[in-house]
Amino acid sequence: MAKGRTGRSESSGVKGRRHVRQRIRNAIKWVMLLAFPITLNFFSPYVSLFGSFQGIVSGSLALFAVLFVVSFVLGRGFCGWVCPTGYFQDITMKVRDRRLPRAHWVKYMVWGPCLMFIVFNFIRAGGVQGIQPLLLTENGISVDEPTKFIIYYSVLLVVGVLAVAVGRHAFCHYGCWIAPFVMPTSKRLPSTTVERDEATPP
Repeated sequence: MAKGRTGRSESSGVKGRRHVRQRIRNAIKWVMLLAFPITLNFFSPYVSLFGSFQGIVSGSLALFAVLFVVSFVLGRGFCGWVCPTGYFQDITMKVRDRRLPRAHWVKYMVWGPCLMFIVFNFIRAGGVQGIQPLLLTENGISVDEPTKFIIYYSVLLVVGVLAVAVGRHAFCHYGCWIAPFVMPTSKRLPSTTVERDEATPP
């Protein structure tokens, strides 16, 4: 009887800790989503490509490189804890919560050639010619004029439509350009194993 109570108590404690971690994780991602108009360019493959023509390492390319290195320690922790579109896709799950088959090859087929093109551009430019963390974001804010709101809302539209039309975290599975940088290992942060915590693509 005592063992039974102890087991239930331990189980309750584990669930409580998971619940706290889940709330912290959601709070972080909510803040990142609110800050997305500021940080958009730092997650943009276009900015990386634009800089590569001149041999310039942009803030987004530097971030992708950092995420690749960090992923060997934290795995897809970025996806589950920090990604600005993660919480947005969590919200869309209330509309359509359909599990999707694994098809990682889709995003690699789309973004692999883009990465190779960036490398080719640097080679053609004679290597790295400079580092500009604020390339195309000179004032530190990505969405700082009306026309850029079109880009911002287009990104959210693509992410949202994919999630609603196809299923749970469809953009993570099939369209995310950051995922190839954070998937060299299968490691995950502890709280990303919480039940229904699917922000990290399987």
